[in-house]
Amino acid sequence: MTGPSSAAPRTGFVGALSDITRLAPSLALVSLGHVTMGLVDTAVVGQIGRVPLAAVGLGSSLTFLVSTVGLGVGLGTEPLAAQAFGAGDLAAARDAMRRGVALALIVALPVLLILAGLAIGLGSLGVDPAIIPDARAYMSSRLAGVPPLFAFVAVRAYLQATKRPYAPLVATFVANVANLVGDWLLVYGDDGLSWLGLPRVGIPRLEALGAGIATVLATCVQLAVVVVAVRIDDAPRVGATYVRWRKVLAAGPLWRMAKVGLPIGLQIAVEAGVFTTVAVLMARFGAVEAAAHQVTINLASASFNVLIGIGSATSIVVGHHVGAGSRTMPLRAGAAGLTLGAGVMLVASALFLLVPEWLARLFTNDPVVVATTVDLLRIAGAFQLVDGTQAVASGALRGAADTAWPFAIHAVSHWGVGFTAALVLAFVLGLGGQGLWWGLTAGLAFAAVLLVARFVVRARRGFTAAAR
Repeated sequence: MTGPSSAAPRTGFVGALSDITRLAPSLALVSLGHVTMGLVDTAVVGQIGRVPLAAVGLGSSLTFLVSTVGLGVGLGTEPLAAQAFGAGDLAAARDAMRRGVALALIVALPVLLILAGLAIGLGSLGVDPAIIPDARAYMSSRLAGVPPLFAFVAVRAYLQATKRPYAPLVATFVANVANLVGDWLLVYGDDGLSWLGLPRVGIPRLEALGAGIATVLATCVQLAVVVVAVRIDDAPRVGATYVRWRKVLAAGPLWRMAKVGLPIGLQIAVEAGVFTTVAVLMARFGAVEAAAHQVTINLASASFNVLIGIGSATSIVVGHHVGAGSRTMPLRAGAAGLTLGAGVMLVASALFLLVPEWLARLFTNDPVVVATTVDLLRIAGAFQLVDGTQAVASGALRGAADTAWPFAIHAVSHWGVGFTAALVLAFVLGLGGQGLWWGLTAGLAFAAVLLVARFVVRARRGFTAAAR
């Protein structure tokens, strides 16, 4: 692993674009790697039937929704560590990482309690009874993975903010291999070994439960790799110094980080909440619609997570320039990220619009599910550009530690505009599942416009580095 560079960030639009382009591929692959674990779970379980497919999709969506606050707290490490690194203070960046891990673990307890309650009370959501047993098994098995996941996000954010994106990339690759092997063995049991020509050894067929267990094990692997990377890479620069835990865990700095991280989690939650609610509404239409929605959302998330990588790179580069005290470069860095994001999403849109059936058949051979998925993918292709724009704009604002207003913008856009439109189109105008997706598109477009405007106005006034 290579250690952090102390070189100043490049100046000018081209320099910022170059910095973002160098960081974005690794960050995008890390983000995509998280989606890939969900895709593998879906693809492996999907071969069993439409009911387990829908159940894992619903359980995964609910687990992610409730986990967003903890993930946001971990991501709060990113802007503070990036600004500290931009100012040349690696020790402050390390303190930000430690605070991020501490806050994430504190948040993990209520998250676990809420997830357990949801798993028990799935029937009260009006979900198709056929889906409930597998969804409950999957959600229950994911509980043990919550604390290591939150801790991983904080450590990963520190490494990325200090220009070391490759350790998280290695961790994600290893975790995906572990998840694939675990899924195959635990979902199919001895049948999976037989299909590979290997002898049966008595492994039980756990189906949805096995997919959840495999994901937990893979998450633990991810955390172990990045922790080792931090210890190895930082040792030559800071040595075995005494950790000032009283300073690191002081109430004031912890609260400042919470004020940055909690709005990030809430921002993710309001957006994810809309998609999760749509998943529940799709489940009310039946297993076919729920399965088609799950395939579509996984494919849309794959392209979207490339933009999450670009958004994270933009956040880091903006944070470096804010920490360095530049008044003009944060705006140029944000513009560079938005330009790169628009180009990537044009490609994603083209794929969704031109080859939707081929993409759908990667996950299921059920002709009814494929046909329904194709219709949804065409809509998903239409909103790729606005989705990418709001993701990168959110990242640019996050780099400046401006997180409260983006949360408010997402809340109004996705629930006030998007969800209202979705209900009207789906149930009043009778467009069904397609109406729900068109409503989501309206919310994304509204958020994109407001977030870009917010960033431009704030950047022209000049950002101030957050207190550390």
